[in-house]
Amino acid sequence: MSSYMSIAFDKLNMFNDEGLCALTSNTDIDPNCFADEKTALFLKIPDEKDTRHGLASMFILCIYKALIKKASAREDLSLPRNVYFILDEFGNMPQINKFDKMITVGRSRKIWFNMVVQSYAQLNNVYGDTVANIIKSNCGMKMFIGSNDIETCKEFSELCGNMTVTTASVSNGGQDKDISVSSQLQTRPLIYPSELQKLNNKQSTGNSIIVTFGNYPLKTQFTPSYQCPLYKIGAMDLTEARRNVFFGDEVYYDLGERNRSVLNTEEGREKEA
Repeated sequence: MSSYMSIAFDKLNMFNDEGLCALTSNTDIDPNCFADEKTALFLKIPDEKDTRHGLASMFILCIYKALIKKASAREDLSLPRNVYFILDEFGNMPQINKFDKMITVGRSRKIWFNMVVQSYAQLNNVYGDTVANIIKSNCGMKMFIGSNDIETCKEFSELCGNMTVTTASVSNGGQDKDISVSSQLQTRPLIYPSELQKLNNKQSTGNSIIVTFGNYPLKTQFTPSYQCPLYKIGAMDLTEARRNVFFGDEVYYDLGERNRSVLNTEEGREKEA
């Protein structure tokens, strides 16, 4: 019995955090709304509180399962509109159970995953080499912005493929001063790992290499978010946030009281019998 209790305690220990109790005590999120209408949900997890990271993985999995259930009930077995999971710092999140299968079958249901990692080593560390390779191979589009990990740069360089260049060599005939010029074809990477490491710097930002299935690699530019005058940083109405005060007594569930109530009821039934 003690082993069962220790396992249960280990899984439920995160809910000792009152912040998590407040987040999970009630919900106004309907998973079906993501497929029915334009909806954006922002999930922010503090990077310094590891105990809350598991909640993010759990939430993503629950939303995914709800969307799969909705898609399976439709004749075409897909959602009425595309749903995108944009997972920043994916390499620092806990493992999402069976994520390799999710990313494999999700596309046919109009469920898309956009994972952002700092290096492939992060992916290997969380999911293991085999599952990490499955995840990478099922990404139809890969976008490289930058990485300090040389192995990641080497792998992406190989993914871009090679190109053939013509090189010329000049030789001197010695005393006759004859000069001969010869040329030959050589194969070199389309972009070297060292070039990928210097793709973005202080002098040049917004550069990226994009590789898509069935197409040649593309070098392009994008506008960094901090250069987009889209949001007024700091201008936010906190009135609603201040009203969301958590009252623990309203959602507190006394397991001991519940057990006493059940046991008393069972004892009463035994006496009547």
